[in-house]
Amino acid sequence: MKIKDYQDYEITERGEVFSLKFGRRQKLKPNCNDGYPYINLYRYGRQRTFKVHRLVAEAFLPNPEGKKCVNHKNGDRADNSVENLEWVTHSENMSHAYRELKRKTPQGGKSGVLHHGSKSVVQLDKIGNVVSEYGSTHEAARAGFDQGHVARCCRGETKTHKGFIWVYKT
Repeated sequence: MKIKDYQDYEITERGEVFSLKFGRRQKLKPNCNDGYPYINLYRYGRQRTFKVHRLVAEAFLPNPEGKKCVNHKNGDRADNSVENLEWVTHSENMSHAYRELKRKTPQGGKSGVLHHGSKSVVQLDKIGNVVSEYGSTHEAARAGFDQGHVARCCRGETKTHKGFIWVYKT
């Protein structure tokens, strides 16, 4: 099938990309730098890079819900066959990686107060009395505060957030 907006190229259901330039059909070899094969296509003298799995999904998979991500069902980034691909949301893609494929989070599977980089934060009133204590800025966010603002206060970049002083617990 011809690639949308790139009529000099074709893509197959197996993820093979062909150039149709110069009156011949030539198979192109994809590059790979992050585990995902990608290909450079040219139009009007300008180069654009596309991940092969996305080209396959756009050409062969209906996307009635308008989902933005393409998931490899078996977790093999090099397997770009249409049977191995599906449209998903970013959240569904992350859930698949962690739950189905048993991949670790960037923190080694830990989050919140269990994450080694988490620091407890203390919420103080304007005169320095302790109002509350949270295991992390994320925990404070779950209580209705903005995680980024709390962290900036703790780092000394801003003085208060929602009328409170915030400091890392020592």
